[in-house]
Amino acid sequence: MRRNHKLLVIIFTVTFALSGLTAVGQSQNIAPFQKQFISLWDETLTQLVPVRWGSISPSEVNAMIVAGVPFFLLDVRTTAEFQAERIAGAVNIPIDQLPARLHELPADREAPIVVYCKVGHRGALGFSLIRQWGYVNVRGMVGGIDAWKAARFPTDTTPVTVTPPQPQTRVLPPCDKQFLTLWDDMLTQVKPVRWGSITIAETNAMLLGNVPFLALDVRTPAEFATGRIPGAVNIPLDQLPSRLRELPADPETIIVVYCKAGHRSVMGFALLRQFGYVNVTSMVGGMDAWRAAGYPIEQ
Repeated sequence: MRRNHKLLVIIFTVTFALSGLTAVGQSQNIAPFQKQFISLWDETLTQLVPVRWGSISPSEVNAMIVAGVPFFLLDVRTTAEFQAERIAGAVNIPIDQLPARLHELPADREAPIVVYCKVGHRGALGFSLIRQWGYVNVRGMVGGIDAWKAARFPTDTTPVTVTPPQPQTRVLPPCDKQFLTLWDDMLTQVKPVRWGSITIAETNAMLLGNVPFLALDVRTPAEFATGRIPGAVNIPLDQLPSRLRELPADPETIIVVYCKAGHRSVMGFALLRQFGYVNVTSMVGGMDAWRAAGYPIEQ
């Protein structure tokens, strides 16, 4: 199996998250292994910048389908959601089953893969997992099937029988087993809290109710300057690994991460959670959804 540094990233990442270690922001002295971890995260994010953080729009996905471009379309919603309605040709592997079913993906690690869910949050988690498993041409569809339908692209509602999980017959080396186990544990932890997501309405309610929380904007400074959630702090996603010490020292601080449409914020959410912040969430829909709802914006 071809492997790159991302396996080390996630093993360090989830080990940190599940070990009960304190958040980086609590100390000005970063341990050597944490410095290595930060360096690996920085390298990963740097690789994603030229490809728009691994995102793809519904329009681009539809164009690939219309043009007959071959790619693997992965739906990580629940089986019930998939059976009710889906993008034609998609394969269903629910996000909480994905660590145990990665062997059902194409064998070629360079095969083009598009991951989607309902609104983009689970899709971004699936994208992150698959990319860190070594797939270099995976993309997460921004906005999920909701955005797909809003664009009036066709969906398939014909009755479908979902293929049951296929058994893993290949013997995995210990490092790969650890990787899958750690991802499974992480997804199990965030599943009860809606995979770590928060809606724009819930975020606005906290703002109106004077609930103390940190709104962390991981967009670029130029995007931040066009308008932001009142009181938000800007740390661009590609700078986040090197600026973790600017975050609150208390690992139980309520942190809402947001971006433009919700893709980058999921990676920011994962990074912060993996560094010990237990009350971090990612705002679904990002600033685009916030603006569309008419919620307050600070210039």
